[in-house]
Amino acid sequence: MRSKALTTNSETAATRRGFIGLAAYAIGAVAAAKAALYFAHFRRMPWRLVDPSKVLGREFSSASGWTENVDEPLRQAGIELPGKSMSASDC
Repeated sequence: MRSKALTTNSETAATRRGFIGLAAYAIGAVAAAKAALYFAHFRRMPWRLVDPSKVLGREFSSASGWTENVDEPLRQAGIELPGKSMSASDC
């Protein structure tokens, strides 16, 4: 009988893939929340009315497009996600 403390390489790899997937999901959720803030503030449009093809296009979904069209305008306007007032270095 194998001890519960011992794991196989495949179990470790599966766990790592799970954590990477979870991190990618979390990053995507933050990006989506910031995009919703962008559309609400700058376009006066609620997220539920935003055309998905617009958000999934190059202008908002590519790394450079998202930074230029969502992240930077929000930063310049001083708009942050609720609860994001502290930086990681403040912890």
